[in-house]
Amino acid sequence: MPQELNLHFQNAQLVTIQLAQHPPPMTVDFAIPLTPKDREAIRHYLEVYAAQYVMDIDDQEAERVTVQLPQWGQSLFDAVFNNTSAKQLFAQFINTPSDKYLVTITTQTQEILSLPWELLHDAGQFLFAFRPSITILRRIPPKTTFPAYVRQSHLHILFLISRPQRESFLNPRADAQAVLKAIANYPAITVEFLQPATLENLWQRLQNPDLPHVDVIHFDGHGVFDKTDDLVQTTIMQLAGVARPLRKQLRDLKIGANTGYLLFEKAGKYGKNGRDKFYVPTSWLNHILSESKVRLMVLSACQSAMIAHDDQEIDEEPIGSIAVGLVKESVPSVLAMSYSVMPRATELLFGGFYREIAAGNSVGMALDNARQALLQHRKRRDLQQGQARVEIEVSDWFLPTLYQSSEDTPLVSRMTQESPQPHPHNLPALPYAGFWGRRKELWQIENWFGDGVRRVVVSGFSGQGKTFLAQELGRWLLQTGRFEAVVFVDYSGYQGPDAVQWAVTTLGSVIEQSF
Repeated sequence: MPQELNLHFQNAQLVTIQLAQHPPPMTVDFAIPLTPKDREAIRHYLEVYAAQYVMDIDDQEAERVTVQLPQWGQSLFDAVFNNTSAKQLFAQFINTPSDKYLVTITTQTQEILSLPWELLHDAGQFLFAFRPSITILRRIPPKTTFPAYVRQSHLHILFLISRPQRESFLNPRADAQAVLKAIANYPAITVEFLQPATLENLWQRLQNPDLPHVDVIHFDGHGVFDKTDDLVQTTIMQLAGVARPLRKQLRDLKIGANTGYLLFEKAGKYGKNGRDKFYVPTSWLNHILSESKVRLMVLSACQSAMIAHDDQEIDEEPIGSIAVGLVKESVPSVLAMSYSVMPRATELLFGGFYREIAAGNSVGMALDNARQALLQHRKRRDLQQGQARVEIEVSDWFLPTLYQSSEDTPLVSRMTQESPQPHPHNLPALPYAGFWGRRKELWQIENWFGDGVRRVVVSGFSGQGKTFLAQELGRWLLQTGRFEAVVFVDYSGYQGPDAVQWAVTTLGSVIEQSF
């Protein structure tokens, strides 16, 4: 049986500590030990130092923050376990034999939820690094009772990659590539990409009984938190372009101040600059997801930039707010990113997380094991500084935060690995150096195909990478299941008189059919 130590905050000044099956609870005074300056130092370290410095790297400040992380974690620990009785209760918790240990933060106070509890530190190490590890999660009391979940032998993941125009363009393949690589040998895990990533498409997809049931939704995009009610009117006006049945369901749902939004794409054709953004408040998400029986939602959303609206800045605390709202009403587990995640960290985190899920571990345990990979491999990028290459190392293992409404359970039974079935193609293997650049062009072509375009012409001078771009597009569309086969017709060495015949011959040889 899991050992659970619950920290229940009625407000930001009092915490009730309770060890499951060991009443009575103990209430102690609490004072937040991290200052706004401390929180800003963490944000700057993760989002500015890690991602934006090019030459004048503030290594001293980064080293200071790295050293401070366990100190901040110890200060959080001491703020909770601030007397002898509380410390004895924690000692009883860790000394009771168990194969699973949980520290749950139960509250609805955003001030408490937003603290970096993953840094909790004692006896010279972070709690998650104890052996066995201590899983730290935010427990949100639900407004509804989620149905009992029977562990399955399969898992279906729905990817929503949203890149609306006039928002910072992030690599749209980083999360997906990490996940697809991690599950390549697990045929019982299937992945589907919703394109375009519109609210209407999500609604229709979750209602379609002829398609596989969605167990996990992985949202890769932007979020925003509106402290005022500046976005309410904009959001309501968007409904004019939504299908009438959905519009009728959403128009009476409450939206107000202190609301988190995910930025979906607006329905319509993919234009020259993409699709416009579509603000989706938490209440709309809850309505659409409430009957879906989705077990886990991953919110991999950008946190780095304020989003302006009518020349007014809107705070960037969306994800915690959205996660809390979803766990209360529609999804029993939400994995959210507290800050932006570097591409290398994305590969380590999501690759490790989904592999651990496939191994039959609970969501919390899978996340702890993925954290270990982030902790052990801290290099995030390198850059040229004068004559030398400088490696940027970051301790960002505490970025993912887990919100749950009830018991932390596995999503699937332990899965067996099998060699994947190859899809027909004749594309050359990707070089060791990989594919770099042209992210937006790949995204544009992928969206055009999603809109029903039958042919895309890539033209330009020799040596610009047109062929390499087309080949990488073929590999990606095949990997994501958009097409069942990809045929590369190479005319670079062809000397014959009939170009069509050469194309037909190449096509037939790849898919092994005679024309």
